[in-house]
Amino acid sequence: MASPSAVRAYLHLWLGDRPHEVFAIVFLNAQHQMIDTLELFRGTLTQTFIQH
Repeated sequence: MASPSAVRAYLHLWLGDRPHEVFAIVFLNAQHQMIDTLELFRGTLTQTFIQH
C-alpha cells in the first residue's frame, strides 16, 4: 500500500464487484503495510448511510 495506485487496485479487487455501496476503512501501520480492512456500512446501489 505504498502508493495511491496500489490502494486503488486493492480496493477495486476487494469492493469492485459489490452490487451496493460500501463505506470501509483500511488500517495501515507506519510502513504502509495493511493491518486489516473493515466494512463499516453497506448501502444501496447509489448511496450509503453513515452513522456517527
